[in-house]
Amino acid sequence: MDENSTLLVDVKGLNVYQDDKLILQNVNMHVDVGEFVYLIGKVGSGKSSLLKTLYCELPVVEGDVNVVGYDLKKIKNSGGHGYSICGGNSADKPNDEKMETLELDDSNH
Repeated sequence: MDENSTLLVDVKGLNVYQDDKLILQNVNMHVDVGEFVYLIGKVGSGKSSLLKTLYCELPVVEGDVNVVGYDLKKIKNSGGHGYSICGGNSADKPNDEKMETLELDDSNH
C-alpha cells in the first residue's frame, strides 16, 4: 500500500459465491483510512460471505476486490484457510512483516 494512499478496501462488481450458489450480486464499496463501517442485514443476507471474501476464505470469482493494495484475485488460498491482511490501527501503515504471509499468484499476467 502506498504510504500516501487512503484506500483500505475497494470492491467493484463483486459477485460472491458459496459452492456454486450466488450469495451476493454486484457489490460495490469503497472504504478509506479513518472511515468506520457498519455491516448490517438480516440473517442469511450475505454479511459473513462478504467478510469471508475480504479475508480470502472465499475466492473472488467475478468482480474486483482490492484490500490495502492487494488484488485478492492474486492471493492463493490453499487448504481452505484464509489469509489475514492486517496492520495496527487504522491510522498506521500496514505491518510489512504481517504481509509476508500472503502468497501472490502472478500466473494470470
